[in-house]
Formats: sequence, structure tokens, C-alpha cells
Amino acid sequence: MQIAYIWVTMKNLIVCLLLVWQVAVFAQNENSTKDEKIAFQSTFDPANPFASLGECPYNIKSAEKDIQKDSMAIIIHGGFLGFGDMDGTRVCEFQEKYNVEFVYVGCNILWDPSTEDTYGYNEVVFNYLAETCSPSVKEEYRKIWN
Repeated sequence: MQIAYIWVTMKNLIVCLLLVWQVAVFAQNENSTKDEKIAFQSTFDPANPFASLGECPYNIKSAEKDIQKDSMAIIIHGGFLGFGDMDGTRVCEFQEKYNVEFVYVGCNILWDPSTEDTYGYNEVVFNYLAETCSPSVKEEYRKIWN
């Protein structure tokens, strides 16, 4: 059973590779020569290598907008799988109590770092929650971590 699955998978992989090769071969212009240089335009700017990534969605302005829309988040830097040392029950209780979502941004650069202010975003959200819900919101957040 498993051998048949591996065989089908390998066969599909070979077919895909052949199709990609065919597209690459036939994508050349019939009038092109080997010595012809291909014109390539890039938007990459060595002075600002992250400019093409776009603006960070988490900054002080976006925190204020999210508060108005009642769709707040708490940004957590770390691995893309979250953290093993967080108490899952407390996480759910905290999110429900304060109507916030935990967003794990991981360690990848997903936006232009010069526009990132995730700590400012979190500070605005925590200050809002402290004023409107509970002054001890930061202490409750710290209790989530084992």
C-alpha cells in the first residue's frame, strides 16, 4: 500500500518536473540567440532592501483604529508556532475576557522594519484595556506565561 503511494507520488513529481522543463524550453523566443542578454527590471533598492515588503500593519495609528473597530490584538514576537511555555487555558480566558487576539509575528521579516512599531501597538492596547477593563491587565497577561 505504501509502496503504491510512493510510486504515484514519484510519478506525479516526474510529470511536474517535465512540464516545468517544457515551459522553460518553449518560453524562449525563437529569434533569440545564446549571446543575447535578457532585460530584467527589478524594484529592489539596495539602499532600502525592505521597501517592497510594504508597511507594517502594527503601529500606534493602527492600534487606535483597531480599538475603534473593537478588533484589538496583542502582538507576540517569537516562533511561528507560538510558545510552548504559555498556558493554553489562560490564553483563551484572557482573549475572551478582554476581546483581544494574540498575533504571533514570528521571526520572519514580513514588512518594512522601519515602519514596525509592534511595541507601541501593544502599549496603546494595554493602556486602553487598563483604562476600560482592568488596571491589572498587564499582570494577568504575565500570568499566562508558565
